[in-house]
Formats: sequence, C-alpha cells, structure tokens
Amino acid sequence: MCPKAYFTTHWQCDYARCGDISLPSKRRIETPVLWFSVWIEDELRHRYLPLMKKEFRETLLVNAYHVLTNRFVKTGLRSSIHEALHYKGPIALDSGGFLFQSKSKMSIDPLIILDVQRKLKPDIAIPLDYPLKIDEPENYRTRIEKTLHNLSYYTDLNESFLVLPVIHGYNFRQVDKMIEGIKRVLDVNFVAIGSLVPLAFFRIKNAAQLVVSLISYVRKKLPDSFLHVFGVGGGATTMHLLYSLGADSVDSNAWEKKAAYGCIQLPGTTDRYFRKAKALIRKKSFLSIEEKKTLRNCECPVCRAFSIEDLERKRDLRVVHNAWVFQHEVYLARQHIKEGTYQRFAEKRLSRSPRLLKLYRLGKSKLIS
Repeated sequence: MCPKAYFTTHWQCDYARCGDISLPSKRRIETPVLWFSVWIEDELRHRYLPLMKKEFRETLLVNAYHVLTNRFVKTGLRSSIHEALHYKGPIALDSGGFLFQSKSKMSIDPLIILDVQRKLKPDIAIPLDYPLKIDEPENYRTRIEKTLHNLSYYTDLNESFLVLPVIHGYNFRQVDKMIEGIKRVLDVNFVAIGSLVPLAFFRIKNAAQLVVSLISYVRKKLPDSFLHVFGVGGGATTMHLLYSLGADSVDSNAWEKKAAYGCIQLPGTTDRYFRKAKALIRKKSFLSIEEKKTLRNCECPVCRAFSIEDLERKRDLRVVHNAWVFQHEVYLARQHIKEGTYQRFAEKRLSRSPRLLKLYRLGKSKLIS
C-alpha cells in the first residue's frame, strides 16, 4: 500500500485555509504553502545560498525534465534529492509533463519518471501527466485518458513520497471525468490542478475568468482535499488570489524570472522596476520615492547588506530579495487566516490591481453560488 499522508485544516477564514500536512517522509508542511520552482543546476551550485546566509525558502519544486536533459544535473544527482541539494525542507518532484511537451519533441516513458522519483526520494511525486493544449481540442480526451492511465503505476507503491495526481480540464465535464478516474486508482485527499498555464499564453476571451471558475469548481467538488494549483502563482499578489479561492498550495518561478527582467517585488504592490529597466517594459511601473523608502527598510538578507543601486545592477540580489518577499507574504497569509482577518487583508493586497480584484470578487461569487 502507498504510505499515507494526512492533511488537517486548523483555521479557516472564508475559503482560505491554514493547516498542516504530515508526509510519508515524516516531514511536515504548513499550509497555505508556496513551492519555489527552482532550476536544479542553480541549487546544486548553491548559487543563491551565500546571499541568503541561511535558507529561508520553506519548500522547493524541482522538475524531472531538468534531471533527464541536463548533463551537469545528471552527474550531480547521485543520491537523494535532499542530500544532493543539502536542503532539509520538503521537496516536490514534478514529472515534467508540461516542459516535455513545450520544450522538446522528446517522448518520455512514465516508468522512466517513476524510476527518477524512486531514486531521488522527494517528499511529493507527481506522475507523468499530459497537460491540455489550447490549440489542440481534438486531443483533449486522449491526453486526459493517458494522464489517468499513468496513475496505475503508482498504486501499491512502498515509497516514502506522497503521490499527487493532476486534474486537467477546460470545462466541468472534463474535470468530473478526471476526478472520477483518479478515485478509481488513488484517493482524492490530495490533488492538483494543471493545464492552466497555457491559458496565459493564448489570447482567449475570458481566460482568467475560466481559471478562477475551474479552481472554484474543484474546491467545491472536493471541499476537504488538499488542493495545489500548478503554474499560475505569478507574483506575490496573485498568490493571495489563489489562497482566497481555497488553494492550499501554489508554485511559482516568478521570484527568479521577474528578477531577470529587472523587476522587484514589494509587499502589497504589483511589479516594480528600476529606472534603467525602462526599455524592457511597456508600462511605467517604476519605484516611487515612498517605495524606495520601503525597500531601504526591507529586512531581507540582501537589502540589509546591499544598497538599492546594487539591487538595480545585480540580478541575483533581486532574485533573493523577491524570494524573501514571496515567503514573507506566505507568513502573513497564515497569520491573517488564523486571526480571521485574511479576507480583508487579501482584498487590500489585491486592490492594487483592478484586474486581480475583479477576479477575486468573481471567485467569491462562484464559491458562494
């Protein structure tokens, strides 16, 4: 039998929840949680650790695609993923389904993914899935069936990781089919939602509203299940939208990706840029005088040791700063959920973005109806 994991909700504020997971690996996760999606090569080289001084990221998400396609990573991973990265917290290992389909023509065997997961011993393993492609609706049924089929390889495993099945669907009928298919193989106490990232890359009318509707539908369909939302963590503000919809868990690479484009994150604001980054962006969302004062008083490791000018010049400083802000926002989310004030807190955070505020209100109406 698969080792058991247990999810318990201790506090709830509207639809946002705070609880904890006891994993088969004996590690624990406090929710809501943010998984920092990382490049394994950077982690093996400890690229950011000297700037952090002490690891503050609670959880990491790594990808089997990088394990199988990067020679340096293959060489460096000769033991468990925790030992290789010298990281003590929970690590989730994604199957790489999205990257395999979007970055290469490579065909991958689900059993190869399972072998990688057995070797690396993550805390959470995601079976190889087949995300839906917006421009190929004729293949939706096949991709859903293949995703469900791969779950059969994970039944009766005696491994110390939690198996996290992924739901794919662009309408409620497809979502229902996947939930019923998962129930036939695994329990649905822990599930994730995928296929949402492609909606951001295609100009589809009401795509954001569809994302909110799908998340709200799954939350109502599985009210007691742990729910992870893949790939749409975005900035620190977007994270609060997802938590307010009942997501217990999100992942994001925006802390690193945004830094590469000169972007800095501040608590309670959307993206901000330094003046020298003007040519890289369309909208003038530069740091104001007041925001620069906030940045100077930031308690993150790099802001305490470096100047604003240093952050403007050096990408890696921005990466660590952004990561610290993301993690700090998670702490604030938990605090406000426990105090029963998260709804007010999230609405204030989201009010800086009219688009996100509109989605927040839509999501609330979907959950209530």
